[in-house]
Amino acid sequence: MKKLILVMALLASICSFAQNKEILKDINKVEFYGVDFSHVKVYEAKESSEQFKIAFQDINNLFISEAKKYNVSKALNREVAGVHVDNVKDRAYKIDTKDLFTSNADYQIEDNTIKDILKSLEINEKEGTGVILIAIKLNKLQNRGYYRVVFFDIKTRDVIDSWNTDGKARGFGLRNFWAHSVYNVLKDMNLK
Repeated sequence: MKKLILVMALLASICSFAQNKEILKDINKVEFYGVDFSHVKVYEAKESSEQFKIAFQDINNLFISEAKKYNVSKALNREVAGVHVDNVKDRAYKIDTKDLFTSNADYQIEDNTIKDILKSLEINEKEGTGVILIAIKLNKLQNRGYYRVVFFDIKTRDVIDSWNTDGKARGFGLRNFWAHSVYNVLKDMNLK
């Protein structure tokens, strides 16, 4: 019975991802807004909250300084009209450090929080489609970063589509370790 439930859940997730691709098929060009770490929780890591805040800003810098490796256009299979990471870097700097760590391995972000993040983004563009990765949890015990990919209407800030994803983290140094989870999310996105 458990195997049947597992197979049904797997099929449902495959079908829902196929629906996601259908919703996104007419979107050819996007604006990319980086990785928002403003509501992320860190589980079982030893580094300080200040070290994480710096790493979060540095991870977003990689979309500019290592654009070939962190190729958003290739991951999304769409033209990226602009990469705008200043706002998410500022938000990372302002994270309340006492709220960064969690003892809850099952921590998730509510849909209303996603909407609040989108509404509070400072965006210069007036229309089009935006894409942002919202960091949910960095689980050092599993060496995995968990994220929500969000396509949204820039004018209304309404979510067009979103889904949870995760990537394996590895590497030397705090930034490189967690940046690798972002790299793996991009590499495995496979949108058509």
